[in-house]
Amino acid sequence: MGTVCGSGGGWTRLAYLDMSDATQNCPSGFRLYQSGGVRACGRPGTNSGSCSSITFPSN
Repeated sequence: MGTVCGSGGGWTRLAYLDMSDATQNCPSGFRLYQSGGVRACGRPGTNSGSCSSITFPSN
């Protein structure tokens, strides 16, 4: 499966990551944001815009 960069649209949650567990890491291509004890994964910030695609396994 190729990337979906440039396909338009918005944000859709495709997976649930339990980042309350401090031993868990963000998927490749994403970075960890922490504030006030809250941990979340997001796109890395750039000045020129960015696109990150990842394939999650389905159960």
